[in-house]
Amino acid sequence: MFFEVKRSEDGTTLFVRDGKDTPWTLPGGVPERDYRNYTAFAQESLESVYDGCSILSVDEKMVLESGLMRCSVFACSIIGVPREAMLYRMRFFDIQNVTSYMVPSGMSRVIEALQKLNRPP
Repeated sequence: MFFEVKRSEDGTTLFVRDGKDTPWTLPGGVPERDYRNYTAFAQESLESVYDGCSILSVDEKMVLESGLMRCSVFACSIIGVPREAMLYRMRFFDIQNVTSYMVPSGMSRVIEALQKLNRPP
């Protein structure tokens, strides 16, 4: 299973979908057409998770060596966590393997933030 990731036209919001025939949504399930109703608080929370880094800065041709997933933008699985702050986390099939591919500036901070969110409480 794979997820595609894209940014909104204004570049401020990430959308995901799990196949070419499914609609784009926010990671928590909010449809793309409704994203303008999404609160500024939730958007700030999303940005804080990614520490202001652009997920889309990763080479679009990057695919995991395992070949388990292919994504036009980023080989990843995104899981929405519906909480008051609408924080999101990203879980990689093989976090160590993916980390070795994170060459672009800022991606190490993204990986650190995601690893913290994926640790059990």
